[in-house]
Amino acid sequence: VLDKKCNGAVINITGRSYYRLFVNGKFVMHGPARTARGYLRVDEVDISDFVVEGTNIIAIEQISYGKLFGGYSNHLTLEDGVIIFEIYDANGNTLCYSSENIPCIILKNRHKIADRKSHCREICEVCDVDESYFSWRNSSTEDGRFVKSYETEADFKLLPRVMNYPEMIYKSGANLAEFGSFKYEGEYQLNFYEKWSPEIYDNMDEHILRDLWCIRENSGNAAVEYIREGVKLNIKDNAFLNYDFNESNVGFLGFTIKTNQEIKIDIVATELVKTDGMPPYEFNTGTRLFVKPGEYEFTCFEPALIRYVRFYITGNAEVSISNIHIITYC
Repeated sequence: VLDKKCNGAVINITGRSYYRLFVNGKFVMHGPARTARGYLRVDEVDISDFVVEGTNIIAIEQISYGKLFGGYSNHLTLEDGVIIFEIYDANGNTLCYSSENIPCIILKNRHKIADRKSHCREICEVCDVDESYFSWRNSSTEDGRFVKSYETEADFKLLPRVMNYPEMIYKSGANLAEFGSFKYEGEYQLNFYEKWSPEIYDNMDEHILRDLWCIRENSGNAAVEYIREGVKLNIKDNAFLNYDFNESNVGFLGFTIKTNQEIKIDIVATELVKTDGMPPYEFNTGTRLFVKPGEYEFTCFEPALIRYVRFYITGNAEVSISNIHIITYC
């Protein structure tokens, strides 16, 4: 929390495995850029356009894949998590920096054990969505959930980012192409990873990819009401929505969800579909949300190459989904 008028503000930040930066609730950056084991690339982000006179809340969400799937990854160095930052003004005066004095919170909303997202990327997102998932980004440090940070003995060298920064442009325009109900049928065949790491997959409480593989859609067997920038459904048991952005973009899928009852949503975001119109699940993909009653603006942590987006909603509730968009990451 910065309690002073900022004459411009810049943050130097890096982390492992990944971080998300929020300034006054606004999603500003995701990083860092990839590098080799024992190194961290530092992002220099000008946040002047996001700070205000008075109190500013700088929130950093960090996730570590340090012990991913028994120590195998084509994408990560599998080192322990760390976050480092320094915020300074236009005159070079340090306003804040990472230390034991920075309060932190352990977010328990995201499930630790989930399917691989693909052969080289991270795990699928499985999250419990309620107000606590979002409120910390705008909370006072006096919030009782916060604890002290601690120093790590991690050994690393810092490098400049070098490559270009992502544009982080908000892109909407997804069109509802299809809707209906769905059911699960057919026999699932274990994939390579499940056969290779049974001790991990056998201990998962959610098998999202197994469920998605067995989904069979019944197009048109549902009713939707069009609302501003979205649709409303009165769901009995389940429903699906299929959206098309009409072009592919690398980025973070986001949307607004409102429900009057607890529901489960499986989200599939892909750049292509098969000849039968279904996503190619052999590539592994999916996000599962357990959503409590309320209204939330959700943005996926993991970026993806996205054109087609499917929502599979399970429950009995009045649900609206709106403001479907991509925040570009290229």
